[in-house]
Amino acid sequence: MTLNGLKYRLYLLKQILFGKNLPVPKDEPNIINGYFNTTPEWLQFNAHANIFRLLDDIHVAEDYRAEAEELKSLTRCDKDQNRNISEIDVNHLLYNLVRHIKPKKILEIGVYAGTASCHMSAAQHKYMKTADMSLVDINRENLEQTRNNLTKFNLMKEVKFFEGDSEELAASGKIEVCDFIFLDADHTLKGVMRDVTSYWGLLAENGILAFHDSITWNGVRTVVNRIAKSENPTFTFASSLGCGVSIVLKKSNSPFQD
Repeated sequence: MTLNGLKYRLYLLKQILFGKNLPVPKDEPNIINGYFNTTPEWLQFNAHANIFRLLDDIHVAEDYRAEAEELKSLTRCDKDQNRNISEIDVNHLLYNLVRHIKPKKILEIGVYAGTASCHMSAAQHKYMKTADMSLVDINRENLEQTRNNLTKFNLMKEVKFFEGDSEELAASGKIEVCDFIFLDADHTLKGVMRDVTSYWGLLAENGILAFHDSITWNGVRTVVNRIAKSENPTFTFASSLGCGVSIVLKKSNSPFQD
């Protein structure tokens, strides 16, 4: 990974998140490939552009170190339950995204043990006057574990739990339009396509849709690749375990190119 490439990706991510007309770096690469790219070179490139490196410089984490201890305590909720530990840097990124874009309503689809839920809720509680989060999962055990972890950290204010099939819940009218959606549920191509099409209408204009595992899971990667060809700005980079995170800014009524 080159320093020029890293700087340009930082530039693109800032553009996507904040919509600022930032000056293009003087050492901009000749080939602009900051958006999602399907070539093998893209995977090799991003394998070295992980979130830990980005967090040292990126605007959304300018006070990251000051939050380190609080974030560490939140991440322990996985360890306490002897479950697979989530990617720490992904949780920190979610915390800082919520902290800086300040979404009024957050939706998480696929909660597992609730580590991501805790981080996003913690940022809402600390940096916003109101907190509103909806959590969707087909597994009752996952929702109960998430409820326990949120309660443990005193983060249960304005949290709604929805157990059931994600597509059916999207059509039920029970879930309100959200400003930020974190999708980490069914990773099959069919499942990701279903969730994106079901929840795109529940994402506010200029809202953010974030995907986990968008490098290592073919289903997620394929869908994000399709979204990146649309009018919706998309940014993908590797995380600490190589799983990948993709951030999409909603600019079109359709997630895919017509």
